[in-house]
Amino acid sequence: MKSDRHFRIRRRSFLAGLGTTAAGMFVRPLVAQAQSPTGSPQRILLIHRPCGTDMPQWWPTRGTTDWVASPLLSSFNALRNDMVILKGVDCPRNQNWLGDKHGAGMIAMMAPPPKDKGSDPHVWPVLPGYTVAEQNDTNAKFFTSTDKTIEQLFLEQIAALKGTAIPSVQLTSSLESADSKRDCIIVANRVDGPGRASDDAILVFNRLDNGDPKPRTKIAGPHTGIIKIRQVFVDEERGLIYATIKNNFENYNVADPRPSPWDPNKTGFIGVWSIDDNGDVPPRAVIKGPATGLVWPAGVAINPKHQEIYAIDSVSNALFMFKMPEFFVKPPASPAAGGR
Repeated sequence: MKSDRHFRIRRRSFLAGLGTTAAGMFVRPLVAQAQSPTGSPQRILLIHRPCGTDMPQWWPTRGTTDWVASPLLSSFNALRNDMVILKGVDCPRNQNWLGDKHGAGMIAMMAPPPKDKGSDPHVWPVLPGYTVAEQNDTNAKFFTSTDKTIEQLFLEQIAALKGTAIPSVQLTSSLESADSKRDCIIVANRVDGPGRASDDAILVFNRLDNGDPKPRTKIAGPHTGIIKIRQVFVDEERGLIYATIKNNFENYNVADPRPSPWDPNKTGFIGVWSIDDNGDVPPRAVIKGPATGLVWPAGVAINPKHQEIYAIDSVSNALFMFKMPEFFVKPPASPAAGGR
């Protein structure tokens, strides 16, 4: 990691040389595990931030073995002897490609990017059911991977695992947005618009709805505080919906040397509603404020056994854990609200 040892590796060359180059250090623990009858399971965890990272806050200093962790890597100090930190593995995306740019970044990171078609921006394999008009949407999620994802290519290098089906999971959405007990699906619905008036909502549909159905309940309105909703997570046992709310609007000052859209006076929060709530209902519980570290919470998950709530934040570049036993009791009856 010394500054005089910078070099760049093309992604395809990186994958092609897995078996014989230094990159093989990624797969050697998997090889050993595959050949061992008693060892604990091994995992590959790839973390990708499609919004980018401030490299001085990420890249360590000093040498290759006596490196000093950056602020963003400091939480991994206990694992430093088991870590390989790479820089310069090219994974370009083209801003002219149609479709959601975050999605393009994630797919191009996990699988080979699409081949350039010159002036034609329709470069992605299209998922079934999308019209041409929808494919022309610069924010649509109509496309899928062009080839095998990177962990499958890793596994092809392990002789002991060849021919074995190894499942992969990409955490861009969650099965926890459904409630099998109440036979429904919960949707975080975002509608971009000017000002702080918001049509964002939590929508609840019957699990078997089809076509153009009305939601069976809708949580929205000024008392909810829902502005720029990001994700929902359902606690089936207690019938609760956890939602991450950004509570802010992008408003870049491009003349600023480091332009930022975040207004520190309007920070985001995690809100909790009953799955039976409907209308302009305030959250039953909130995690918010300077002490939490939350600015733009982007994702939430829960661990009921240990009464913990986990959140990731787009601005703090961090994963937070909150011990909240009071969130894991049976909720009271829903308050009276508009639309009930």
